[in-house]
Amino acid sequence: MRLRTLLVVLLFTTSVNAQAPRRRSVSPQPTPLADSQITTFALPASASHIVSTVRCTLVDTRNPNGPFGGPRMVGGVPRSFIVPNGPCPGIPDALGYALILTALGPDASTVKVKAWATGAPPPATPTLILNEGTASDPRSTASKGAAIEAAISGSVDVQTDVGTDLVIELQSYYTAGLVISVNPGNGLMGGGTGNPALGIAPFGVGTNELAPNSVTVDKINVSGSGGGQVVMSDGSAATWRTPPQGTITGVVPGAGLTGGGVTGTVSLAADFTPSGGLDGTSNTVARGDHKHYLQTVIVNPAATATDSGTALYNAVAGITDAAASKPYLVKIEPGIYDLGTLILNMKQYVSLEGSGELATTITSAADNNLLGTVNTADNSELSDMTVVSTGGASYSLALSVKANTTFLAHDVTVTATGASPQIYGVKLNSGAVATFRNLTINASGSQTFGVISSFSTNNLFIESGTINSSGTSSADGINSAGKIDVNNVRISLSGASSVAYGILDNSTTSDSSIKNCAISLNVTGQAEGLELSNVFSLTDTEVSVANTSNTSAYGLRLHDGTGTIKNSAFSVSSTGGTTNTTGIYVQGSTGSHNVWIESSQITAGWAVVTNTSTSTTVRVAGSRMQATNGVLGAGSTTCAGVWNATNFYATTCP
Repeated sequence: MRLRTLLVVLLFTTSVNAQAPRRRSVSPQPTPLADSQITTFALPASASHIVSTVRCTLVDTRNPNGPFGGPRMVGGVPRSFIVPNGPCPGIPDALGYALILTALGPDASTVKVKAWATGAPPPATPTLILNEGTASDPRSTASKGAAIEAAISGSVDVQTDVGTDLVIELQSYYTAGLVISVNPGNGLMGGGTGNPALGIAPFGVGTNELAPNSVTVDKINVSGSGGGQVVMSDGSAATWRTPPQGTITGVVPGAGLTGGGVTGTVSLAADFTPSGGLDGTSNTVARGDHKHYLQTVIVNPAATATDSGTALYNAVAGITDAAASKPYLVKIEPGIYDLGTLILNMKQYVSLEGSGELATTITSAADNNLLGTVNTADNSELSDMTVVSTGGASYSLALSVKANTTFLAHDVTVTATGASPQIYGVKLNSGAVATFRNLTINASGSQTFGVISSFSTNNLFIESGTINSSGTSSADGINSAGKIDVNNVRISLSGASSVAYGILDNSTTSDSSIKNCAISLNVTGQAEGLELSNVFSLTDTEVSVANTSNTSAYGLRLHDGTGTIKNSAFSVSSTGGTTNTTGIYVQGSTGSHNVWIESSQITAGWAVVTNTSTSTTVRVAGSRMQATNGVLGAGSTTCAGVWNATNFYATTCP
């Protein structure tokens, strides 16, 4: 929409007599209005010039029904008037028009009028307010004027808030400006003011000034030429001449060519087979002179996403000789590659590389709890793409790591969604060792798992990434039974009316290392930021846990665990109650365990530490401990140099 500018200005100091309006003589004539009484301006900024006209009646609703006559205005119902089509002669499509409006016999003492460009939204406030009884006729209103923006066609919409007859007079129109002089540009001469002429200057048009294909055969003057002649220059003038002619007695192949001859029709060809094999010389064009891909397969998008998916599937399946000594790369161009319900099985020593997480997407609706949209292979790599699963009736799994394989993925987004009861972003099968860098996982649905690694023989390494898990029933960020090493990962959980785990590691034989992470749970049901077992290390990590039901909420829950917590912060809260909110909850009865908490902050509604394990000793030093209760439980917990909001405890626990 063109920019509107509201101005209140004095346009003219002289008035122009109005043309006698064409109307039925049933009401008094409206009072003549001076130009200076046009006080409301709603015009675009480009309307810089005004052109006055002899005042002319544009609309009179007392006249018979028509585009510029009756019927009488109905309150709240706009009418459109295409000004150039009206009874006022010589009026162009303009940026706006100065209009004078008079209400005759209105249904109320005050008439609020809105006027605006057809097709644009009406103004929020009235353009003019006409008051009954201010004219010579007590049943009419005084005339008021406004400059109104018009549509491209010159059309203006007018609306009154009550029923009334309406007279609209045209006084002037507004344009974007006038051309007052013309200056010649490159290759031209002439110009000036008044009625200037432009022409082509001597030598003003050369090759650079000609548009492509502007000179065609039919435009060339061939007068004075003869058959077979061409335009030739002798250095001082160009004329039609017959080009020099001679006899070819033989064709000799030059560098990099073969063929030639001295009789008949001869041919020349590029020399692709020089002596010495595939590697050519500076005088050849052998295969070795060009950088052909030998072990890189390029996959291009096809006409449809389904056709693209088929092309990708066939490209991977078509690689049959990959080996440690002959690895392959499948380079996937930007596009969406829809596999339907198929699974893309990677091959050993074959890596897949997309064109970016926002550019290349592989998607499938496969219904499988072991094999995802992409199923990895040993000694393979996945990078620079998005992998999507929309799932089937039972499962949605985006990326599966094949059992007993070693796999690497980086700069990959994994999305699992759908109506399936179980939603998995990444799943490690038994014995899989997987390393992820710059990984983004999005899992949404009923029961959601960002990463699930259910076997004690699994090793999971994540270096930088984001995991979002939103399940209506339950939500897990990382659910593992094997070794995990997580660094610089942000985990966010939501929904989960039943239970939610930021990181759940139930391994009793493998270590867990978590550092530089941020774990946030905002759920309905039971919530645990972390649940760890065996030996663990937790460093420089923030854990925020909140639920809305009166169920358990833990920052960290330990089962027979031994480990250290350093430079970390726990915040646990519940809007459903505080008695079940604990910063660190320790339980277990197998073996002897020690937990060290140093330089950390623990805030909870009920207890900072609850130690129910008589076989576990918890030691807290140099940390802030804030809760209704400091330390609870029958297990041994000692403190040194700890504090809360009001007290410092040198050798005891709050």
